[in-house]
Amino acid sequence: MVLQFSVEPLPFRRLPKNGLRGILKDTPSRKKAILELVQRWCKFECCVCNFVFLVQSMPTFNSRSFNFNKVIVVFSALVVLSACATPGVSIDHDIELAIPNSVELSIANHHPFFPVSAELVSLHSAVTINHKWNVGPVGSGDHRQSLAWEANGRLISKTSNIVRTPDGSGSAIVSTSASLCGLVPLVMESASQLISKNTTIAPIAGGVIPLDFSNKYQMVTRSKITSFNTSAPNLCRPAAGKSFAYQLTRLEQRKFEGKTLSSNKLHMVKEDVECHVGNKELLANTLDSSLIGNYLAVDCAYTESSKPVRKSKFAYLTSSALFVPLVVELNEYETHESLYKTSKYK
Repeated sequence: MVLQFSVEPLPFRRLPKNGLRGILKDTPSRKKAILELVQRWCKFECCVCNFVFLVQSMPTFNSRSFNFNKVIVVFSALVVLSACATPGVSIDHDIELAIPNSVELSIANHHPFFPVSAELVSLHSAVTINHKWNVGPVGSGDHRQSLAWEANGRLISKTSNIVRTPDGSGSAIVSTSASLCGLVPLVMESASQLISKNTTIAPIAGGVIPLDFSNKYQMVTRSKITSFNTSAPNLCRPAAGKSFAYQLTRLEQRKFEGKTLSSNKLHMVKEDVECHVGNKELLANTLDSSLIGNYLAVDCAYTESSKPVRKSKFAYLTSSALFVPLVVELNEYETHESLYKTSKYK
């Protein structure tokens, strides 16, 4: 059954202090509660979704376990709901990963002074994934990254990331990117495959929906920078105790395929970024015993229109002239924390 939804969202309100249980407690009908959640947070606008419910046998909604034991969901609900709630323009092609000439001129002065004293060629780290609304186990990932400098000062990075959870869920992500010293993404292409087998809480437009599903889907993300501006003389050589800022616009193509749903959308992202550099250099081997030299702690805040400010922490390795992430806040729900294990130099 294919249903076409055109739902006017109910007046938005964030979760009460007692969370989802507070909403359920105030709602006399469990069926109404589920529909209210879908309406309030999905913000469907003529979004075609393949939803099959056994409506005549609606589940007993247990606010402790979030058990949807009588609902048949024939697609990855997390992916579909996110797709329906996420704005973007549908496209039928892949974007070209080329940096515009105007941006090339803007970034020309942002590069290390070569040769760097200690050229990193690979990093291995364990990544802990913390999710604000996840009721299942917290995930962890094995992250491996190879690094190489181009003659024009761009840093080329190839990464693989394997994420597993004890319940059998997992994902594999590979990506290739070019950046300004690991801080400013220029072009990037990544591919991932997710196998999910848990009850999770899906963030939808500022709220949450509990979902119990098992599914597999593939996603490809391609992005390129389209504008860049900064007053900093060289982002790849930050000064201790100073602050710097930059603004950028990028195009993001997000394409995924599941058993019953596919999507290919183009998004325009505008970011204002402000960073503050620590007052003194610290020993890099406190992050990983194999790292050489010192580092500067760098705290950055990312602002996008109508979204909460994201904050991330980096270590700028002075001997290698690059930024490595320590804590990355992907959004208001999910944070990745890196613990470095081994590093190799040229």
